[in-house]
Amino acid sequence: MQSAESEQIKNETPPTKTAAELMQVVQPIKALDNIENVFDQLSQKEKNAAPVVNEVGYCIGILTFTDIQKYKEIKKKYEEGDRGALDDVFEVNRFGIRRVCSDSFHHVRRHMTTPVITARENTTAEQAQRLFDDNPGIHHLVIVDEKTRPLGIVEPKNLMQNQ
Repeated sequence: MQSAESEQIKNETPPTKTAAELMQVVQPIKALDNIENVFDQLSQKEKNAAPVVNEVGYCIGILTFTDIQKYKEIKKKYEEGDRGALDDVFEVNRFGIRRVCSDSFHHVRRHMTTPVITARENTTAEQAQRLFDDNPGIHHLVIVDEKTRPLGIVEPKNLMQNQ
């Protein structure tokens, strides 16, 4: 015969995991990092995205594999002499004049996705799933601490593993 206590334990729902428990730890990158170097680092670690931070470590964006692919497509067009790529490579000032220097084209900040959708580390898996549902274009959720410093990334596949 089962006790009332063991019957209650059987009927309880399992504790809900937090997004922080389900996240992948990914080293943040800086906005002025070279995108080619970042791509190499992400590839070596088999990651497809990384949070982007400013000088004080606050999350200001995310660089995804899609962002890197777009960068590579523009770079290829430019190298092939496609004049249509000039406005993407060279920054245009408020007067419509292209800047002579293309150095910033290779910076992460030129290609990162903003605004970034973030969630606090105590966000439940269900709340994280709602953020994905409410923002159908996103595939990565950056988990941040109370000061918006990134801790890692959650993808929908991480949430499915929780079910």
